Amino acid sequence: MVGALNLYLDPTLSLSWREASVLASKAAGHGVYHACSLWSWIHRYLTTKKLPLHHYCQSQSLLEDEDLPQAIQLHLQEISKSGYIRAEDIVDFISSPTMQEQFADKKLTITIRRA
Repeated sequence: MVGALNLYLDPTLSLSWREASVLASKAAGHGVYHACSLWSWIHRYLTTKKLPLHHYCQSQSLLEDEDLPQAIQLHLQEISKSGYIRAEDIVDFISSPTMQEQFADKKLTITIRRA
């Protein structure tokens, strides 16, 4: 944020707001999406006077909840009785209306690659 503001406010550079944020984003090793995030963060700071907080290392795995791994294991045990287990079985189970309703407070999604 500071880099984008410094580039934008430097009178010798005469960069537009977009150019300054894209340049700062590229200098930090990011791309245009990060530059768009810079725009929203700076705008939010200018309107609220509060700096955005980072959310690094604050996410938790859904598997830490004991109910979800247990439900998955029970489902896989039932499937294994009739044949092989496939990654699609896990994806279908997680995206089933029953599981979505049971864990409505959490965002339950999984891809075949992750399964």
